[in-house]
Amino acid sequence: MNRNVAAQALVLLVPLAARAALAAPGLPERALGTAAAALGAALLVATRSRAAMVAAVAGGALAAVLAAIARRRAAERPARPAARRSRFAVALGAAVAAGAAAGALVPGAGASRLPSVTRSFALLAQGGGRSGEVRAALHANAMLLVARHPLIGAGPGRFPVVYPEVNRAVRETPDFGEAHVPESAHHDALQYAVELGVPAAWCLLAALGLGLAGLARRALLGPGRGNALAAAALAGALLHSLASFPLHSPASAWLAWFLAGRGWAAFVRPGAAGGSRWRARRAAALVLALLAFPLAWRDARAQAALARGWAAHGRGDCRAALREARAVVRSSLRHRDLVLAGQIAFDCERDPARSLALLERALAANPDQPNLLLATGARRLKAGRPEGARELFLRATAILPGSPRSWLGLAMAESRLGRTSEARRACERALSLPEALPAAEAFCRPLVGRGGTGSVSGGGTPPREPRAGPPACR
Repeated sequence: MNRNVAAQALVLLVPLAARAALAAPGLPERALGTAAAALGAALLVATRSRAAMVAAVAGGALAAVLAAIARRRAAERPARPAARRSRFAVALGAAVAAGAAAGALVPGAGASRLPSVTRSFALLAQGGGRSGEVRAALHANAMLLVARHPLIGAGPGRFPVVYPEVNRAVRETPDFGEAHVPESAHHDALQYAVELGVPAAWCLLAALGLGLAGLARRALLGPGRGNALAAAALAGALLHSLASFPLHSPASAWLAWFLAGRGWAAFVRPGAAGGSRWRARRAAALVLALLAFPLAWRDARAQAALARGWAAHGRGDCRAALREARAVVRSSLRHRDLVLAGQIAFDCERDPARSLALLERALAANPDQPNLLLATGARRLKAGRPEGARELFLRATAILPGSPRSWLGLAMAESRLGRTSEARRACERALSLPEALPAAEAFCRPLVGRGGTGSVSGGGTPPREPRAGPPACR
């Protein structure tokens, strides 16, 4: 499992489990909720996510402050019965037992990404390694993307597509490159600004902040502990979003927005529900308009660029076609458009490095598109990157097991890597298919017929299968 995603969920779930324990009607339910909260806290430590632990502690501190203020504001509170003390003792014992069980049951580092709790504290004491350096580079480079499209952004979900443009612009991003593109900026506010633009990002974050303010208000005006813990969960998620991506992970994002919605309800005054609902609807319509207009404008520009690119492609004007293809890759939100732009790059750009720049970005948005897998694999092979080409051809054979082009590309990549037996098996599969390619016959017959050892020196790019569309540029 991904320990960052686990930490994102636990930052929200631990306070909510504690809230459920406080609201439980009986001792068994209360003990179960407390044990669940303690187990979640132990697992949170085991994830070794320092940002998540800081966020959880800050959220807990906020809950304590809100509960203390609410207690002071309460006019009178009945004396706590003596039985409550025994319940608290049982709950505390369950919490200790759950923490001990978590420390014993979570496997060691050699068997799982989540080591034991004791080992986790030891790893935390050693520092974060390169994670801080990676995040600093991601944040610095992403600011350039915000500056390029401050109003409408690069498009939802397009951070992995556009980030390679600035991978080394301000600071080189460790452990990432053309073959390994970061999926997230590890800063939700910054990623919202990159993908949606600054105004839309501000609206989304303001809506979450308003929800947090509403939960805090409910904690101060009513019974404080349950609402204070809900506020702690949302505050922890918002704080954690400064170093991770909880608002982009579906489960934790859903919980965060659900809690924000509960907070918004605190601003509906009794007797004025109709007016408040009307204001809420107008605010929601404004947010949707801010999101929809830039997306519609960007999509219209991308469609126009794609039409011009295909027209230039049909005329044989590769320079104009490539210029429009780059514009499509930068702005389009449709996977089909990126595939077509990648096809233009494959047909027109003879420099493998330049064509790879477009193909890799299109593939990042469409990781399982067969034609993109084959085209990018062929360009990687031509650019002298057989290991990366082999990875893509393996994925292509899993998606298109009946395509001779997939098996031929895999055979060429294996041959370049000196894996003759694997190349021979791929060739046998390519030749066994009913629609064998002439290139497969030329490349594979000597290899299959020889049956010996040693690397085959054959190279080149696997030929593309016939397709409908404008002729290739010449």
